[in-house]
Formats: sequence, structure tokens, C-alpha cells
Amino acid sequence: MMRLTENWQVRKTNADQYDSPAWIQNASALFLVDSVPATIASLTDESEIEKFDWWYSTEFNYALGGVPAAEDGGLSVVKHFLVFDGLATLADIWLNGEKILTAENMFLQYKVDVTEKLKAKNQLDICFRSIQQALEVQRKRPKWKTKLVEHQNLRWIRTTLLGFITGWTPPIKPIGIWREVRLETYELANLVDFNLQTSLQNENGVIKIKAEIENPSNQTQMLPPPSSAGMCEIIFEINNQAYSLYTGSDKTIQIDKEIILQNIKSWNPHTHGEANLYPCKLKVKVQNQLDIMKEARVGFRHVHLNRENNLFQIQVNEKNIFARGAVWTINDIVSLDGKVEDLKSALMLARDAGMNMLRIGGTMIYEQDAFYDLCDELGIIGLARFYVCQYGLPRAG
Repeated sequence: MMRLTENWQVRKTNADQYDSPAWIQNASALFLVDSVPATIASLTDESEIEKFDWWYSTEFNYALGGVPAAEDGGLSVVKHFLVFDGLATLADIWLNGEKILTAENMFLQYKVDVTEKLKAKNQLDICFRSIQQALEVQRKRPKWKTKLVEHQNLRWIRTTLLGFITGWTPPIKPIGIWREVRLETYELANLVDFNLQTSLQNENGVIKIKAEIENPSNQTQMLPPPSSAGMCEIIFEINNQAYSLYTGSDKTIQIDKEIILQNIKSWNPHTHGEANLYPCKLKVKVQNQLDIMKEARVGFRHVHLNRENNLFQIQVNEKNIFARGAVWTINDIVSLDGKVEDLKSALMLARDAGMNMLRIGGTMIYEQDAFYDLCDELGIIGLARFYVCQYGLPRAG
């Protein structure tokens, strides 16, 4: 994996002034950025930044080639992906002058296969289009209007309302790279989708694992039969035990398994017990090569809503829980994510104040993974609202 964090340049143009990055080569940079993620608001105090297009550019080198799979020179297929964890908000992306993506949702991760487009020396350009211009496009009237924001057309754009709510937040608009950009390379396996759910049944922990995995080794070229090319094993490790989830050579591997662990210590809100967590890993093994595809820490708890006698009582592990907490607002309105160490400090203050619950409102952002990992560690229940922003979303068509 190569994190594309250094040596970025930023330029400003009028809205829709250019439809490609061809002009950049002869234009001087407005900002030289040592490290991204970096939003435009973190680079300048200029007002009304939403009226302009902002261009991020960087160059990176990469050594291309496959890995020999046999003495006759056969090469395994290596896949390369550019991954964008957070682009705010309306963005066009080019690699070596070729447009590879149009992004329209600041909350989504975008993953683009660039295996056939990558060169030894590469130019990556990202243009963040003017949000103001997008808001001025005439659209259908909403069924009902919100007084939360002035621009009713914000319901058409999947972006945070931070910076748009008059009097509630500073007028800092969310524009730019706000989460990591990186190049990922897969030789053994590409984890396309992964879902892990845990629960507690008596003293046993239940793990439900769903995954979709692309098997590039299935596509090994020039290997004479018989060959074990494409054979791989998917392994899940937890609590010092390894579980084989799959063995085979399918090009696309679908996993839907359930694992039961005996005598597990439960996860509890810190006000009612220990927040026990178990490290786990999802691995792939191809011949003698072993690679970790995913790592996490998981807890096991049983949640129940008691409605007897018209009650509305939350129970965790059969204990009545009085949820005492607050609405969580982001830790840094300029960068949107902030530093993990500052995030941990803020969450520890909440825990030490006696809070066992934090609710993320539907007008800000979907928090980063580190937020939920820290909540798990500190014994805090994290509640996240679906991002509907208190206005009616437009219907497709």
C-alpha cells in the first residue's frame, strides 16, 4: 500500500473554467501542501470558497511488474486500486490525463481499478467543483421545506450541512480531500466487501461473517497443467483460534459463515462492567504466502428493548441501562476528522464525566472508524443517525 499524502499542489479557478487538467502543467500552484488529508479551509482563510473550483495535483512513482509464479516465467496477475476515503464533495478525478472517476458523495469510499492505467511515473489530478454553482441549478420543488438551511437544493447533494446552518456553525464549507488517498496493490486477494456482526447468547459469542473476495491468483497466466494456481484459503482468527472459512479456486469468493465461541467475556458500557474486546484477523493463504486482509477488535453483547408494561427500557446483557450522554459534534470543523489523539482525549473526557452514550446527529458526518474503535475501547455506546439532514430526500426519477 502506498499512501499518497505528500507533495500536493492546489490551484483555484472559476467554476467550470476547465473541463480537464491539461492547463495545470503551465500554471503555478496557489498552495503547496506537505500532507493530505487537507481541506481548502485548512489552507486558507478566504471566504466564499464554495464559489470556485479547486484543483489538487500530485505525482507519484511506482515500480510495475508481476511476481513470478513458475520457473517458466509465468506472472501472477497483480491488481492496483486508487482508493479515496473522503472527497468533499463534487469531484472529477484524472490519472495521467485520463478521467477515471466522478464522485458525488463525500461520505462514500471510492475504489478505482487502475491496473491498466498505472505507469512508472504518474500524475493524479482532482478537481472539486463549485458547490455554489451546483446549488443554483434549477430542480424540482421539495415536498416540504426546511428552515434548517437556506439552500433547499442541499437535499440533492450528499454533503455535510456543517458550514451551511446559519448561526449554528461557522461558515466553513466542506471542500477538498478530507480523508486518505492511497494506492492499494493486491496479489493474493482483494477484499471487495466485508461485514462482521457479533452477539452474545448466554456465555457464548456468536460471529456472523459475510465477505466477497476477488481472487487474482485464479487468473495466473502461462502456467502449465497440472497447477495449483488459483487455490487459496480464507482464514479467520480470534481468541487464539483459527477457523478455515473457504478453500478453493473460485475467481469470486462469497463467504457467509457463523462461528460460535464458548465462554466469552461480554462487552459492557463502562458504567455497568468491563468493555471486553477480542482482536481478530481475516487472512488469505495462497501456497506459502499469507496476507492479512482485515484486522479489528470485536465485543460481544446482547441488546434488548424491554416494552413490558409500556416501558421503553434498553437492556444490555440483561442489565437495565440508563443511557446518559450527549449529541456528539465533530472534533475539528476545519479538517472534519481531526487528529486521532485529540479524538481520544475528547472521548475520555466524556467517559470520565459519566457518559455511556454518544449520539451522532444526521446533519454532520459519518464518523471515522477510529471514533467507533475508541468508543468500543472506552465502553461508550455509539448511536449514529442516518444522514437525512432533517429534510426530504429527492426520489429517484
